[in-house]
Amino acid sequence: MKRNVGREIRRTAQPIPTSIPEEYDSAGCMDSDQSKEPKPIPEWVLLRPFQYNGRVLATALPGLCLVLSLAGELLLSIIVIGALIVHLVDSGGAKRQSLIIFLGIFIAVQMSIIYSAIPLVWLSIFNVAILVIVNMFVVITGGWILLQFDTLLLEEPVLAELIEASLFTVYPGVSVILLSWIIGTVWSTKYLHYVAILHGFLLLRIFITPNQPSFRKPTQRASHTGIAYVIGVPEIALMLIMYAIAPTLIFVVFNFWNLARYDVALELIHVISTPLFLVSFLELRSWTEHAGIPFKTISAVRWTAGIVSLIATCAMLMQTKSSVLVLWLLPVTATNVVLGSLSNAKGYAMKALTPLLAISVGLMYTIAILDAIPWHLDLPNVDLMWMTISLIACAALSIACFMVANTGNKQLLSTLLICNMAAVVYIEYTLSLQKLCSAPLLVATTTCAIYLLTRLHNADVIAWHASWVGAALHSVKVLLFLQMINSDSLEPTWIRSAVILFVVLVTTKLVFFEKRKELPDLSVYQYVLTICTSVMLFYLSVLRRLWLTFIPSPPTVQDATSVFIIICSAICLKLSFCHMHQYKGIRKVNILSLVAGVMMFILQPTIPKSLLEISDWFIIISFCMILATTVGLISPSQNSGILLSLSSMVGFAAGAHICQYLFPQQRVECYKTILYMLTCTLCAFIGFNIWNYNLCKGSHRATKMPNITAQYVALVVTSVIMLVVECSTLSIGTITLASLALPCTQLYCGVYLLIAVILKIHLTWQQSTDPFNYTLGNIPTIINMSAILCYILAILNCPIEPWEIWNCTCAIVLLLLQPDPILLTSFPTQKHQSGILVTVCMANLYIASVMDCDLWHAGVGFFSVVELIILILVLPGYIVLGRDFCSNFYSASPEMVVFISPLNSILYVVGSSYTSWLLATVGLSAATWFIVYKISTGQQMGRPQRSTVMQLQKY
Repeated sequence: MKRNVGREIRRTAQPIPTSIPEEYDSAGCMDSDQSKEPKPIPEWVLLRPFQYNGRVLATALPGLCLVLSLAGELLLSIIVIGALIVHLVDSGGAKRQSLIIFLGIFIAVQMSIIYSAIPLVWLSIFNVAILVIVNMFVVITGGWILLQFDTLLLEEPVLAELIEASLFTVYPGVSVILLSWIIGTVWSTKYLHYVAILHGFLLLRIFITPNQPSFRKPTQRASHTGIAYVIGVPEIALMLIMYAIAPTLIFVVFNFWNLARYDVALELIHVISTPLFLVSFLELRSWTEHAGIPFKTISAVRWTAGIVSLIATCAMLMQTKSSVLVLWLLPVTATNVVLGSLSNAKGYAMKALTPLLAISVGLMYTIAILDAIPWHLDLPNVDLMWMTISLIACAALSIACFMVANTGNKQLLSTLLICNMAAVVYIEYTLSLQKLCSAPLLVATTTCAIYLLTRLHNADVIAWHASWVGAALHSVKVLLFLQMINSDSLEPTWIRSAVILFVVLVTTKLVFFEKRKELPDLSVYQYVLTICTSVMLFYLSVLRRLWLTFIPSPPTVQDATSVFIIICSAICLKLSFCHMHQYKGIRKVNILSLVAGVMMFILQPTIPKSLLEISDWFIIISFCMILATTVGLISPSQNSGILLSLSSMVGFAAGAHICQYLFPQQRVECYKTILYMLTCTLCAFIGFNIWNYNLCKGSHRATKMPNITAQYVALVVTSVIMLVVECSTLSIGTITLASLALPCTQLYCGVYLLIAVILKIHLTWQQSTDPFNYTLGNIPTIINMSAILCYILAILNCPIEPWEIWNCTCAIVLLLLQPDPILLTSFPTQKHQSGILVTVCMANLYIASVMDCDLWHAGVGFFSVVELIILILVLPGYIVLGRDFCSNFYSASPEMVVFISPLNSILYVVGSSYTSWLLATVGLSAATWFIVYKISTGQQMGRPQRSTVMQLQKY
């Protein structure tokens, strides 16, 4: 039955509107995302994507690792399924609805993370603060994801700008706190203040620089900053103050009772002066000029804090007596400072002194190294002569790099710098294997080296390959860090170091140093081959051993395959999104492979030996097919066999798991398993047909409304056959309502409910998106039949003793009923949905009251006889109410209800069960509403209304 506007107007007897409502566009179609006139976009808004995703992602890494370790597979499942739903709705053009769905999924993610983090409070009450910080991280991360929705910028541009400002101000602090807590929990609390100093400095280096707002035109000044930048001077001043104070507070909290000690006081001075020294290296000139602070003040702070920090560092190291080189630290540093100052001086005499001073620094390095080498000791596996030559060569290379930098020879400087980094890593690696190099020193040298390479590359002093190779060389120290954290971890070897270097070189080259341009096919193939090869070697040599260190059970083939797919797909995201624009579907294939790897890791399907194991593989394959259909890789509208195969796999998997659930300790007959799988397949086929129709319609592809009548008839026939088969095991004399609570009735109750809900949502969606041209067909009849069958089967499977409460609660499913041309022809108004619910509840309560009457249980008595008489007298009133609630054939007489309804109050006195009292309450309430409604509408007794069937026949 196809409804258009003419039939709809004639059926409801309403006048034709003279103008098109505002929620419809000029073509006569309702815009699902614009049910009202949109807000005008302010003049200052710049419609473009968020520009700083890379910086925010780097900041979010510690928090992401923490929440994934806490929530695990639950969080991954919610994210994967939620992302699929959001993409499905967004691809259909419902931008606002996708945003609303994301908010619901975000609440689920937040609840799962909080639920998983609550056990931390059992370990320590102080972890409540960490729980609050984790929640803050989740909220701000959700705001970051919100910025990826265009609808937010169109609807709430001010909110988008505030979220961007919070990402630049609050998010770095949250990241520092989370990383400090992770280091303190996994490693030691001794170095938390240094973690705050180093990590905080790197984040300030990213966010303090003047950045243009993503959503504001460059000519417009921000309302919250007063300048044309993301954050203003007050926010930057607050961030700098917090950075300078936070490490000191952390140190004081953990060393409060030892502050009077000399070594603790020295370290406190070092912790106070080091952040001030590092702050002076930030790009603050534009901010200081705006605030009126001269650059000389910054320079004075740099020199003062640097000298104090250096003296405190030397004094601290002398207290530890860890190396003789500490005695040479202060003079060597002072000489290097003088060398740097002379290199910037003008004049021929000063420039002539620079080589002489460089030679002096080299001689001082050599003397210090020769003095520090313990020649009197015989260390195993350490050649002292070779180590001495290596240290002297490293010092000579550093001086050579400085001298070449003054000449401006970029290529030579890059080569020398790579050699210097290789020498430093080699020395640290060799010393660490002999337990002669501490973890803080490794962290400090790695951070300083990567920061130095980044600054030189940004200043165009060195070539990009020097920064690339130099930073990758320091990645081999990951093995040393892991062994220091866990002595049982994998042993550092040169082969493993080479594999890590290979992986880092391939990954960083693609992610950081490959420009956003189209790559030729040969380069793409080379990248894919090197990524797959490096990841495979990395898993075999590093990850597998690392897995055995932290997880008792060895990794399975499924673990290895899923990890390999996840890592390769994640690395290739940059390749598919930025360098392969000529292949339109490659992005979708990449995302599909990533999701498939995650699903395989979560489900852990084994080699198929049983139905359940085969069903796990079918779930993965069907999920990938659904995702491929959603992103447009395959089109079921062009080939119905895709939907059939997809439904078969889903039905097979669901049927196998349902059999396992319904018969946990029994062996299921083959024919039952086949019938269950057939049922799930038919249900899935109906759902996928509706889903494919909406998907094609949302993407403006030509399609027609699927005819699901045949599938539904087959489902009903299958359910009848299944019921007969299971009832055949019962003897005729023992068949009761309780005995009909069979496994098949439980299954089909859920199946019919699922079908009714899916079809109801489909019709509601069609009526809201295309109210003038949508096809009903037999869908209303199928909805009504499914709802009625679901209610009947729910009654048969009553799990509680007061069956009337269960029946009344299950009557909610009858709200799905709607007019149809076969079953409910006299169902024209919206009120009858709730009317049927009230009528069914009254019927259940009335039957329960009659059955619970004391006349049947306690014998003849005055109150029991009166109760039964009252129940008989009020029955006509309930019939009148039910007839008026459920149909529109007649206008019921209010006089009968007026005279009979007061009798319900007697049940409060003579009623023998709570159902009688509940029936009296419902009856009085329904009668009161009925009388008021009749009086307010002015309807008179005995005046019939025309039936809806007559109206349908007329038109």
